[in-house]
Amino acid sequence: MTTHVSYSELLHFMTQQLAFTGPDEATAEAHWILQALGISRLALRLNPQATVSPEQLSRAETIVARRQQREPLQYILGNQSFFGLELQVGPGVLIPRPETEELVERVLAQIPKTVAWRVLDMGTGSGAIALAIKAERPACTVVATDISPEALQIAQANGQALGLDVDFRLGNLLEPVCGETFQVMVSNPPYIPEADYVLLDPEVLQYEPRQALTPGADPLFCYRALAQEGRDLLAPGGYLACELDSQLAVATAALFIAPWQEVLLHADLQGRLRFLSARAPAEV
Repeated sequence: MTTHVSYSELLHFMTQQLAFTGPDEATAEAHWILQALGISRLALRLNPQATVSPEQLSRAETIVARRQQREPLQYILGNQSFFGLELQVGPGVLIPRPETEELVERVLAQIPKTVAWRVLDMGTGSGAIALAIKAERPACTVVATDISPEALQIAQANGQALGLDVDFRLGNLLEPVCGETFQVMVSNPPYIPEADYVLLDPEVLQYEPRQALTPGADPLFCYRALAQEGRDLLAPGGYLACELDSQLAVATAALFIAPWQEVLLHADLQGRLRFLSARAPAEV
């Protein structure tokens, strides 16, 4: 581009260059990049002919070039908004999705605002679920586990940046909390079947961590751990919620039939079966 570029011209240029994402997504990403450059929607609307600085133009061109290589914009900019929190993200963690915000809403509906319950997030990644719950239910003790040291480092950095005290622990599945008791357990574990994994968009396949997306040959591997070991970690009547593959929803629910109670499947906003909830057996 030429050196004298207006806000509106830069927006148009980026929207064209990002057209491979689709018209709506290209426009949204172009505005997101402008904001990262310090050009707000208000500034664009009030003074569209203002000139972009050489530094802003150079950075915009670099970002667009990387995005054209299908690198997720969240990784390029280093952040993603989730449940009102600004989270650091990078190649070591899964980018939090809007569907997972729905999972958080379901969990929060089960936790009274003033109780000091213990909440477990298995496979925390960036810490999104655990930090959102801690922000909304500060009286609760929130523990979060992950097998990836890199992911846990990012999660801890997010907790520190947000001033939220979550107990992040390194380890596989439920091993770091063996013998403890929780009132609530939540998880968005890897669940994509291997056959589907290779068909994912380049942004996911090439950049996001494989172990956060697929557990390998058995797509229900993590749910078996939740169903078998998780019930021993939940207090009587304790609540479990997890995200799942809509195509495997019934098979996932079948793992929780006994001795779990109130095993239910829930649809997301698009009408796909995406969540499971259950309760640990109540004391007799």
